Amino acid sequence: MSLTATALNKSPNLTLESPMKSALFLLAPVLLLTFLAACGADPTPTPTRTATRGATATVPAASPSPSPSPSPTAMPTGSPAAGGATVMVELGDFFVRANPATAKAGQVAFQATNSGALPHELVVIKTDTDPASLPVSAGAVYEAAAGQKIGEIPESQLPGKGQAQASFALTTGKYVLICNIPGHYQAGMYTGFQAQ
Repeated sequence: MSLTATALNKSPNLTLESPMKSALFLLAPVLLLTFLAACGADPTPTPTRTATRGATATVPAASPSPSPSPSPTAMPTGSPAAGGATVMVELGDFFVRANPATAKAGQVAFQATNSGALPHELVVIKTDTDPASLPVSAGAVYEAAAGQKIGEIPESQLPGKGQAQASFALTTGKYVLICNIPGHYQAGMYTGFQAQ
């Protein structure tokens, strides 16, 4: 008899005659740990946001099984996107990547893909401040002090594995792309972007 079977036979409630109870007894800690790991998101409610002028957003129709997003190494690289071009932005648990990282000034579409399990948002802020040094208040970037907020794709449009697109008029300058759900910016969800 194995050690596990011997230990189970000594338990008053578990015997080799009850394999279902034995399996549940052994799997319960694994299931509990998996559940706790999946529920590690910050439960803090997200502040209410207002719509931004000059932004248009579209959300693709939901599909029964979303296609996997490309891996960061598979994303194409290249020269700046022309005004009117699309910039691919990948948001994950916990990073933001823009490709390309520069665009020509003008109307620029941001195709955002949330490759993570948690909901995210994409906020575009024009600022000369270093992307890692934006002012934070109550766990989120204080947008009014960070620079000029150009627009956003809200978290309601970017659930886990979701995609959304928004176009914004960008003038020449430096920008920061962030997820401003409380705690996400501090976890590394920001990247620099430039319009030329």
